[in-house]
Amino acid sequence: MPVAARRSSASASQAVIVEILDLSDTWDSIDQIELMLKRLKTLRLYRPNLLYRGIDGRRVANVRKFGTDQNQDIVFCSKEQDMLDPCADPAGNAFQFATEWPTPAIIVYNPDLLVQRDEYAYAFAPGVKPLPAVLAVFVLD
Repeated sequence: MPVAARRSSASASQAVIVEILDLSDTWDSIDQIELMLKRLKTLRLYRPNLLYRGIDGRRVANVRKFGTDQNQDIVFCSKEQDMLDPCADPAGNAFQFATEWPTPAIIVYNPDLLVQRDEYAYAFAPGVKPLPAVLAVFVLD
């Protein structure tokens, strides 16, 4: 399973990991999600409480620069169990949302830097800019 990796320096102190995940050897969405989680573990970024946001992968440049795909204070995110549970609300499944775009991508956020506002709505913690909250971005291929 080839993985193309690129580190982009957003600033001297913050590097956003952007990788293209080759999903061609996976069977279904669960297998694809597990591949992403495995990659997070390899990068030593994985924790069970990470937050995931499905985006249009054509907006990755915005994520590298600003930490979000859109200029907004609230981001809609899923937890791992929301993506892995086939019975979960599809509105809360970041992976499923991402695959609706021609170039699907997932932003992985540090949950310590976001505050939950609603079931899937999160705001960046007071004083926290979005970019430092980004752990990685995976473009799904």
